[in-house]
Amino acid sequence: MSKQNGKASWDIRATKVFINLCIEEVEKGGRKGTSLTKPAWSSLEDNFTAKTGRVYTKIQLKNKFDSLRKEWQLWDRLLRETGLGWDAERNTVSAPDDWWERKIVEVPGYEKFRERGLQFRAELTQLFGSVAATGPQSWAPSSMTLPSEGVPENDMEEGSGDSDEILGALIGISGEFNSVTFNDNSGGSGGNTGMRRENSRGGRSTDALSKIAQANENDSQREYEEISEARARKIEEEARAYETSIAGVMEHLNEVDEVVDDPDLFGRCTTLLMREQAAREMYVTLKNKRERLLIFLKHATKY
Repeated sequence: MSKQNGKASWDIRATKVFINLCIEEVEKGGRKGTSLTKPAWSSLEDNFTAKTGRVYTKIQLKNKFDSLRKEWQLWDRLLRETGLGWDAERNTVSAPDDWWERKIVEVPGYEKFRERGLQFRAELTQLFGSVAATGPQSWAPSSMTLPSEGVPENDMEEGSGDSDEILGALIGISGEFNSVTFNDNSGGSGGNTGMRRENSRGGRSTDALSKIAQANENDSQREYEEISEARARKIEEEARAYETSIAGVMEHLNEVDEVVDDPDLFGRCTTLLMREQAAREMYVTLKNKRERLLIFLKHATKY
């Protein structure tokens, strides 16, 4: 099969397969920053073709990945708006019309969630939520790199992120370095700009950039990691809570054709899942194993 060029076609089934494959690659250690590693993309490409029969290029798959990540980020931002309720029927936030009209002007992307919530939100939270605190908009001074939204690693130009830009971004520099000055060593080779720290003991040259990083590294990195871990735990807890909620389970059940096409079985399943928390937890455990899930549902509902 030849690879398709142009814009890829994504229906619900293909999207779900893609998301599940992404999660599998991440669980195998294939995450790199906010994206995947090269081996993970190659594995995903092959597995996606095997499961769907569609031969998409890595660029097409990456475009879908980035699109889903932006959708989830927008949804996550909406959920953080204060004073909102929840509409269980439409699986989205509940707010007065005037609130929606005002917010849609501020954030146009919210409009897509006014009538219906984010599709596959539990899976997308599992995929993207754990890196929300370490994404492209986050930055630890000890990393000595600046955030770069939407710029693939291979597309970064050599020399980008110059030291003066990095220094300009540094914050909370300790008083020990208040006397750091940057002087032009006109006598040096090539006229390179030197970095010099003057102190009361004389003009001793030091690598100011390295000293600043070392002075701030321990405290800033520790604080950064604590915030990242707390954020990741909170998101994972929220994702798990939603997965086992009535809304989360029903979102998946509505895509199980064997159940939806049988009104009697569907009615029995919805009654079971509405009443039993343990049944919802078992459902989540089996939801990616279709045959076993159906066995469980039929047995549990005595079908």
